Amino acid sequence: MKITLIEPKSPGRHVYSSVNMPRLGLPILGTLLRQAGHQVRLIMGSRRDIRLSEITTADLICISTTTSTVVEAYHLADFACDQGKPVIMGGAHVSFMAEEALEHCNYVCRGEADLTFLPLVSCIERGELPVDIPGVSFRRDDTIIHNPAADWVDMNRVPFPDLSLFSGLKMSTYPVMTSRGCPFDCTFCSVTQMFGRKYRCRETEALLEELKQYRGKQVFFVDDNFTANPRRTKELLRAMIAQDIKPSWWCTQVRTDAARDEELLQLMYDSNCRMVFVGMESVNPETLKSYNKKQEVEDIVYCIERFHQLGIMVHGMFVFGADEDNLQTIEETLDFALKNRIDTVQFLILTPLPGTKTFFDLEEE
Repeated sequence: MKITLIEPKSPGRHVYSSVNMPRLGLPILGTLLRQAGHQVRLIMGSRRDIRLSEITTADLICISTTTSTVVEAYHLADFACDQGKPVIMGGAHVSFMAEEALEHCNYVCRGEADLTFLPLVSCIERGELPVDIPGVSFRRDDTIIHNPAADWVDMNRVPFPDLSLFSGLKMSTYPVMTSRGCPFDCTFCSVTQMFGRKYRCRETEALLEELKQYRGKQVFFVDDNFTANPRRTKELLRAMIAQDIKPSWWCTQVRTDAARDEELLQLMYDSNCRMVFVGMESVNPETLKSYNKKQEVEDIVYCIERFHQLGIMVHGMFVFGADEDNLQTIEETLDFALKNRIDTVQFLILTPLPGTKTFFDLEEE
C-alpha cells in the first residue's frame, strides 16, 4: 500500500523548534513498513506543509500525536476521513483518550505499537477488523472495542529508524533512543504510564552500529532518563570512547542524581556530552514533594555546580502551578536560575496530561 505517516508540528515556539527534530515513533514504524514492502512517506508539519495529494493519493493515513499537537492531528484526521481514507492514530495523547480519538479516526494504537502496527496494517489491507491485535481500539458498528493492552516491547526487536524517510526534513541534531521507561513516577508525567517503570535498554553493540552514521554530528539521546541505570550508561559511553564512535556534541535528559556519580560525569564529558536537560521542576520543597520528585533543592544546586565544573551546560526545566505554589515561588525560581547561572531555562505550566496522576486527581476533584 501507499502509506503516509504524519507527525504534526507543535503550535508556537518551543525548546525543539530550532533543531527541527522528529520524535522516533513514526520513523521506526515507517522503517518496518518499508521492510514489509509498502511505499512510505513521512511528513513532519502542519496542514500548511502538507500537499493535498500526499493524503488523497495514499491508501492509508497514520498520524502520531501528543497532547500539544492533537488539535492539529484531529484536523488532519478529519480531512483524511472525509477523503475516504482509513486513518490510524497513535501516540501518548490518544493512547489515554482513545474514545475521543475515535471521533476522528478509524483505529487507535494505544501504547507501544512497534510490534502491533504491521499486523493492524495487514488487517486493513485485507479488509478485516483487528479483533485479535493487542493495544488496538476501533469501532464495530456502534460499539467501541478496546483490545487488551500489548506487552512491553523488547527494545532489541526494534529496528534503527530510517530518518531519510522524511521528505525534505533538514536536521542539525539527530535523535537516538537507547532506552524506554523510567523507574521514577512523577505525578505530572505520563512516561511511566506510556512506557512503564521498568527501564528497558537496547544492546550496546546495536547502539554503536546506529551511532556510526552520526560520528562527527550532533546527537540528542531522546531517552526520558538517560542515566537511570548508571552501569549500563557507563558501558555505552566507554564503548563510544574506546571505538571512537562519538558525536561531535551530544545532549540528553537526566535527573539531578546523575551529578553524584563522578565516573559517570567524566565519561559523559569525554564522550562529548556538552549539555544536559535536567528536570528541576521547583525550588519550593513542598512542591517537589507534591510532584513525587524524590529530590531536594540542594540536589539541584549540586547538579548545576558539578556539570558546570566539567564544562557541560545545563538546561533547567521548571513546572509552575502546584497547589503549593504562589507568586513568591515564581520570583524565587527566577532568582535561583540567575544566582546559579543556569545556561538556559524552560518554564512550564502544570498541565493535566492524560494518563498522569495529576489528570486523574483533578478529574476526581
